[in-house]
Amino acid sequence: MGASGEPEAPASEIDWTVQIHKHRSFKDKLTGRNKLAADDPLTALLESFVFSEQAMRAIIVDKDA
Repeated sequence: MGASGEPEAPASEIDWTVQIHKHRSFKDKLTGRNKLAADDPLTALLESFVFSEQAMRAIIVDKDA
């Protein structure tokens, strides 16, 4: 999991990007196995936290990347 923020003008607003990648072996990547599932518990926990925070606006979730 990783996160990065890019400040916009005014400086009080920041565009954040949060990424979750599942560690997979080279063989898993070649065979397409052991992918991060859409119902992954860590992803669900992070989404619930972000959506419950009232200061966050314009939230976009992209599970296809």
